[in-house]
Amino acid sequence: MEKGIEKDDAIKMIFQKDVEKIKECDIIVFVMDGRVPDEGACVEIGIAYAYNKECFGLKTDSRSLMGDMDNPLIIGALKGRIAKSFPELESLLKSFIKNGSLIRNRQNQYIESVLS
Repeated sequence: MEKGIEKDDAIKMIFQKDVEKIKECDIIVFVMDGRVPDEGACVEIGIAYAYNKECFGLKTDSRSLMGDMDNPLIIGALKGRIAKSFPELESLLKSFIKNGSLIRNRQNQYIESVLS
């Protein structure tokens, strides 16, 4: 590993940093494309859900391991909020933010750009 970091230490650092950033976020968008979702992303939405973060899905790919249905645990963590396109996701997020469902943080430039 770079700078002599042991593999196990690097793994712990990556996991801890990921959890830290999830704790800091207001919203997480889970990209569900592919026959099965990315395992790491599944863990991330589980962590986000446990921290009461608002989770949204984006699925532009109709493939699914379970035929025409996505995993119920993923659907549950996303509260059924799954967009099928970027414009639909943008609309979903704008609606969620404008309806006051999210406490607006004026220092968060992304939220401000979505609202404008």
